[in-house]
Amino acid sequence: AQTYVLKSVYLQKSNESGEVERIPLPQLDLTETTPPSGYELYVSLYSSMYHDNEIHMGRPVIATPEEVGLVSMKDEVFDSVLVAVPILSFWLGTIFVFVSKYNERYGGNFYDALFGK
Repeated sequence: AQTYVLKSVYLQKSNESGEVERIPLPQLDLTETTPPSGYELYVSLYSSMYHDNEIHMGRPVIATPEEVGLVSMKDEVFDSVLVAVPILSFWLGTIFVFVSKYNERYGGNFYDALFGK
């Protein structure tokens, strides 16, 4: 599985003289979507699977949340439910049809239809 560790979160901008100004943040808050004027939100992500080699030399990747597709856990769970509910509905409907047809033909109850007499 691909797992990443959030190493740091910060706001960054370049000032008039070209120097980079960074403001470290204590945590990542994806609900607050507008950083202060001129600043952009960056995250530093690390995976031992990908970054412990000669190319990356143990350094994390630095990107914006949009570039790497970070979403909140709430959004992830909601999307999973949206996928699971239609699939569950299909199988429950299939079971219902099977049980109904079985009961029409052979009589019995729900338990008999699913597990036999």
